[in-house]
Amino acid sequence: MPLSEFHWMRKYATFTACSLFVIQSATAQRIPPLRLPTATPKDAARPNESTAEQTQVTFVEGQITDSIGLGLEGVAVAAYRRMPDGGRGQLLGKTETNKFGDFKITNAASIKEKALVVFNKARFAELNREVELGGDEVPFLGETLQGQLELTGTIISAADEHPLPHAAIEIRTPAREWTEHANDAGEFRVKGLSPGPAELVVNIDGFGREVRRIAKVEDAEPQRISMKPQRTVRIVIQDDIGKPVDGVLVEALDGPRNDMRSAISDSKGVVEFEGLHFDAASLRVRLSREHHVSDIDFVRSVSFSNEKLESETVLKLERAGRITGRIASEKNGDPVYGARVTVGDEIGDDSPHEWTNTEGRFEIDGVKPGPATVTVHAAGFAPQLGTAEVRAGQSTTIDLTVHRGRTIKGTVKGDDGAAVPVAIIQSETWRGKRSLRLGTVAGNSGDFEIEDAPLDDFTLHIVAPGYEDATVTVRPEETSVRFSLKKLDVAAGVNPFAAGSLKVGEEAPDLTLRDLRGGVLNLRAQKGKIVVIDFWATWCAPCVASLPELAKAHSRFKSHDDFVMIGVSRDFETDTAKSFLDAHPEYAWRQVVGAEGGVPEAVEKFHVKFIPALFIIGVDGKVAASYLDAADLTAELEKLVNKGSNSPN
Repeated sequence: MPLSEFHWMRKYATFTACSLFVIQSATAQRIPPLRLPTATPKDAARPNESTAEQTQVTFVEGQITDSIGLGLEGVAVAAYRRMPDGGRGQLLGKTETNKFGDFKITNAASIKEKALVVFNKARFAELNREVELGGDEVPFLGETLQGQLELTGTIISAADEHPLPHAAIEIRTPAREWTEHANDAGEFRVKGLSPGPAELVVNIDGFGREVRRIAKVEDAEPQRISMKPQRTVRIVIQDDIGKPVDGVLVEALDGPRNDMRSAISDSKGVVEFEGLHFDAASLRVRLSREHHVSDIDFVRSVSFSNEKLESETVLKLERAGRITGRIASEKNGDPVYGARVTVGDEIGDDSPHEWTNTEGRFEIDGVKPGPATVTVHAAGFAPQLGTAEVRAGQSTTIDLTVHRGRTIKGTVKGDDGAAVPVAIIQSETWRGKRSLRLGTVAGNSGDFEIEDAPLDDFTLHIVAPGYEDATVTVRPEETSVRFSLKKLDVAAGVNPFAAGSLKVGEEAPDLTLRDLRGGVLNLRAQKGKIVVIDFWATWCAPCVASLPELAKAHSRFKSHDDFVMIGVSRDFETDTAKSFLDAHPEYAWRQVVGAEGGVPEAVEKFHVKFIPALFIIGVDGKVAASYLDAADLTAELEKLVNKGSNSPN
């Protein structure tokens, strides 16, 4: 588990970069998300407006978007006098939308009558809107043009190339989905599609699901889908004593095809997945159930035999134990309310944990059987550690007493004697375990203070941009420490915050993420695309301040099939990130949060120590930019386009 896997925070600081180690003690004070005003298309310059037009009277204006909300440039907009029969009369004015989809129609004098506004663009259906001109306010038309494209094709058997009738056809686009069925000749036709990317999914009994990505519907030729026989896997879930386990959530992922399945085991502990692709060699599987040792990630694998289309696999899901107890103060044995009790030799986002109630009691379920380290953090007290022997299906009790902690003060200087600001001081190793989570950020003078420190030996680790990391052991009699850091030999132009992280030219890691909408994304499978990955958090002011720049880049490239943007949130609570994103729909690229989204693994594999941390993965699957300034993102993406690297354009 990397040093960055801190799970709670008490204080925070705003600097050039935000640390992932902003923790003073166990009690969490959630920082309300920053909400920054962002420019709307109406605030932006409109290059198609001349000075002469601005001096005239605007009698109708608006914005035209496509089905995913992207402004449509080059839409012909014409306003006509509306005739009594509803037809078009005299032309009152015309224009075209600019790159934001905005338009204005002006005249030398005001017009007071009913008008018919007509919108036209190739590959889109014509749209007509009636407006009343000459009122107190200029009519504003916010409209969406619907596509007028169609996708056709034929479904055949790979074995004999005979047509397959009645296959279920799904067309998925960023805006909506269409469903259709092939006819008796295996032919299909889906109408009303908009220009841009789409995903074609074909399902038919007895055959593996076929998924085909369409880069641009407007350029697509008639599709010929060759279906191969399906693979079927039957998974039997048993506990550690061989009994079937019902009610298990079984999630199975065919990564190369991005095919995600899920099912609940029946009374015999069985789930069955049909329609798997013939070319699939294996599935990655995750099992989850209350009172059992659930998987945090897709750590299991089910392999297929080349000779057999049907297979059965038995997977074990161990029964978990339970730890209960009471946390009391050394003073009169009073209960300690709000203490965080965590199980594990190494604390991370996925560690079983609970908070004590008003009686100082806690109960933690889902603990793996065997010796278990129990660590207690409570505000105003030194951390405490104990060990419990956990048995499957049973409850184990451990009561712990906590003592008043000490405060450690210190200073961080460079080897030249100058103060080192924005240094991150954290402690994780203690009594032979990596279960300590204390830390702070040095101020501009290099001074820092850590509250609620252990009363015995513990180590402090320091990370500062542009300096080598350092570690020191704090003894029981010490209340102050001093760090002298050695400067890194950083090449000119290299971002010191990126030291130790993935570097330009390195291969992107094999990483599977799950976004807030349940979508699964494998990073290695994105080869051939440009991938932008932003590590951020709502409590990090520089991160939030950079989001509008990311939104500009996302708006520019989001409609292209070979572009992916991912936000990796370091928020400590999923609901915090979700609430922030719900309030800011303009940041609607794929977002992942928490252990369930794969954040700890992403932070570890990218070696992220500071946020914001913005990376670009090129079409070759290698890092193209590391710790990029958000203001430079669009320009960097344009450079990749100009290199002709199969990037979005």
